[in-house]
Amino acid sequence: MRASRAWPLVVALVVGASGCTALFDPDRLSYVDDAGATPDAGPRDAAPPVDARADAGPGDAGVDAGPTPCGQIGEACCEAPRPACVGGANCTLEGCQPCGAPGQACCDDGAACAITSCVTARDICPPVTELVQVAVPAGGTYGVDAFEVSRVQYESWLETSPAPAGALIGPGCAWNTDFTPDAGCVAAGFDCTGAGCAERPQTCVDWCDAYAYCAAVGKRLCGRYSGDTGLPSSLFADAAASPWYNACSSGGTYLFPPGDSGPVADDACNFTDRGASVDVGSLTECQSPEAGYEGVLAMTGNIREWIHSCSSSTAMTADCLAVGGAYLDNDWFEGQCNYPNTLPRTSTNASTGFRCCEVR
Repeated sequence: MRASRAWPLVVALVVGASGCTALFDPDRLSYVDDAGATPDAGPRDAAPPVDARADAGPGDAGVDAGPTPCGQIGEACCEAPRPACVGGANCTLEGCQPCGAPGQACCDDGAACAITSCVTARDICPPVTELVQVAVPAGGTYGVDAFEVSRVQYESWLETSPAPAGALIGPGCAWNTDFTPDAGCVAAGFDCTGAGCAERPQTCVDWCDAYAYCAAVGKRLCGRYSGDTGLPSSLFADAAASPWYNACSSGGTYLFPPGDSGPVADDACNFTDRGASVDVGSLTECQSPEAGYEGVLAMTGNIREWIHSCSSSTAMTADCLAVGGAYLDNDWFEGQCNYPNTLPRTSTNASTGFRCCEVR
């Protein structure tokens, strides 16, 4: 239980790994040193700009010895000669708050992770794809990821040590206790391996892994526009019911994102016997030409994408839709927006990944 307190008071803010300490006097709205004097660094509003603090991390050459006060309330805890991250903690009136849950401090510039836990080993927030607001038949818009989840995004999320519990356990996924990409699939080497592959789409994950990632970053695996009960496969190619299909087909207008031509889409979208995936966000020609639908890339081609549409909401063995075609496909029709390819929920392969959609 938190002890009650009376104002004015002086709160000890930091005793960090660097050994720095600072006190905050709420009545004076400034930091004071252990002797009761305001530090030479000046008042809070004289702190260096955020960009300057973010350029260098703890351990930079030339760091002055001795205690230095924390920055403003909400900035990262102190380490000389400027406010910087100490163990992922943030300065507040209650002291240093540890990194971890959404809204708590994380990065070396004192920023907070908005929708997911931090990568504690590196004090960074996992990178997350931006949602593009796509026009919907009923009016308004709905958010769909601009591109597929990349390997670096997924791997950064794994570094937060996500627990297979609660909202991260999808329907029919009680068996899935590990979100790590399938080792045998990765070792097969069908797609990019080694250095230079961080921005390739994350593959070799099953449906349950995809569901968990989207839930962890505050989104959902694309299925219905609202609710999380899954989309019946009979409605998959209905733009009014299926946000993935709606974004892919420009509201049911086209067979492929760029238009109706299979050969044109084949070249623009990287499918049919292309040999390997390409970096997410690089297929800029593989998008709709129509206003309200542009900006969502590679919904066909590059890799197939798991969506929340399965033959059973409880069975481990259910078949789920993995749509959009992939670089390993043999025929361009497999990349049509309305082609209902299915795979077992437990399946992993080097040409199937996913993107996320908005929670509504």
